[in-house]
Amino acid sequence: MKTFPILLALATLLATSVSQETSTPTPSGWFSCPESDGYFPHPFDCTKYFVCVRNNAWLLTCPPAPSSVLWYNPEKQVCDYPEAVTCTATPTGKTF
Repeated sequence: MKTFPILLALATLLATSVSQETSTPTPSGWFSCPESDGYFPHPFDCTKYFVCVRNNAWLLTCPPAPSSVLWYNPEKQVCDYPEAVTCTATPTGKTF
């Protein structure tokens, strides 16, 4: 039953989007998933992250916080306050 893991991954993607009030996921044409399924930080922007489902990457953006922006925390796999995150993104000046 190969469809169950796929449905579970899609349900997780939708639940994450709703629970964190992130932007609508958009497919990424340039990001290569390091693993078939999972959550991965954006390499150039601490406020963004990718959800990979069957090697298809979906770009999401953390919602704004009342007094700051939130960054993606790869250890907790949630959007978090910058002081709680070690971000390794290297800004390029390009918008993706």
